[in-house]
Amino acid sequence: MREIFESTISRLLSDTVTPELLRACEGGSWPTELWAALEDSGFAVAAAPEALGGAGASWADLFVVVQACGRHNLPLPFTEALLANALLGQCGLQAINAPLGLAAGGDLSLYNGRITGNVRDLPWGRHVNQVVAVVAGTEPLLVLLERTSARCEPRLNTAGEPRDDLHFEGVVPTATAVLPAGMPAQVLQFGGAMLRSAQIAGALQCVLELTSRYATERVQFGKPIGSFQAIQHQIAVLSEHSGAATVAAE
Repeated sequence: MREIFESTISRLLSDTVTPELLRACEGGSWPTELWAALEDSGFAVAAAPEALGGAGASWADLFVVVQACGRHNLPLPFTEALLANALLGQCGLQAINAPLGLAAGGDLSLYNGRITGNVRDLPWGRHVNQVVAVVAGTEPLLVLLERTSARCEPRLNTAGEPRDDLHFEGVVPTATAVLPAGMPAQVLQFGGAMLRSAQIAGALQCVLELTSRYATERVQFGKPIGSFQAIQHQIAVLSEHSGAATVAAE
């Protein structure tokens, strides 16, 4: 399954994530056609159990998918949707094949069945359909919230990607579920770190390939700069770091 996932996602992103699309997204556009293609692929719900609309795929299967997202600089909350559906499935809730947000930062509270509080730095918060969050308590709860029920404060990170703040006031969740025994209340932070580590590993692989290619094409003193020992040494060091990041993330 892993090999099929890797070849499928690599082909899809290679064909669709173009420099032109990335520039448009940096200008604020939402790539509707790209999300539709990802939705059709089924990867966003792949980690959920089959009985709940997924494929029962493991991290070993999906690591290469998340890595490819970093490699191609995918400008969508796709990895967030993948993890959100994994958590929904573990909590016995139906998978959702749509843009989802992971509320890893914030101060949400539950009172009389209603959610109040803030979600900070939500990736592509203005574009997601629903938000998955964990509300702390004696029994930490996974809650599903409609994004349209919140007031959105648009923000950007240093890469120009949406990292919005959402403000909820007395909102009834779409669904709630107690976290399974043994799952920490910080699961969104831990899971988010896992996703970002895999994406960083993919980005490093791309940097290594671009660097190696440039070293064979750039000519100085009558020969490619990749033939100079100092350049070869630095590329070797980069290769070591890329390999270490991949192994650590997986």
